[in-house]
Amino acid sequence: MPEQTTSGADKWDMFNNTLYPGASNGVNERFSAVANPNGSGVVIRNQNLLSDGENHTTVGTSRDLPNGSTECSAFRWLWKDTTEFNPVGWNLVWQLQMSGSPIVAISVDESTNNWFFKSRNGSDSGINHTLGPVQYGQWAYFVACTHLADAPNGWTKVWYRNGSWPDVSASPSYERSGHDTYQGETGHNTIGIYAGSDVAGVSYYGYFDRYGRATTPARAIDIAGNP
Repeated sequence: MPEQTTSGADKWDMFNNTLYPGASNGVNERFSAVANPNGSGVVIRNQNLLSDGENHTTVGTSRDLPNGSTECSAFRWLWKDTTEFNPVGWNLVWQLQMSGSPIVAISVDESTNNWFFKSRNGSDSGINHTLGPVQYGQWAYFVACTHLADAPNGWTKVWYRNGSWPDVSASPSYERSGHDTYQGETGHNTIGIYAGSDVAGVSYYGYFDRYGRATTPARAIDIAGNP
């Protein structure tokens, strides 16, 4: 997973915005390639050390989503077990962000240990919709679509399933329309752990490897590829 973009063949080249800058040598030590804890092949392990000054251990795409655009992100995430992830505070793993709080985000709720989908903008109090319980050791698959527009034209949809890609021809797990999804500048995606609580010496470890972006949910899954 290169720190800088290259000529184009590497699928990780889309992640050219690093919110956690890494050590002074320019290497982001919070990301490493490891054996898939649930399956074959190699995946990305993301470490979030809560004693770090910056709790965004995330990478992101360029700011390339203007007002009026529609984008769908397809990705999967794994929490291996409670020894690697025992949540304290909320923990975000993906977001579509502009200038402040995320327009939409996928997070874990520490009080219920559930996945939840946040739909909001910077002036919105936020709507948290429970998707289902975290199933340790099993990949959770997400497809989130957003149309960026001021109210009443903004909308969000999310599909969720454990173990395989959700059926995006079926009704979404959650859908909201008629709200603001635009904060006045171009948007971008980030993936990785953003921890909402600081406990000295505690580390979280999460895993991801599949990521696709497109204007439709089906095409985003195609780009992300099969497990």
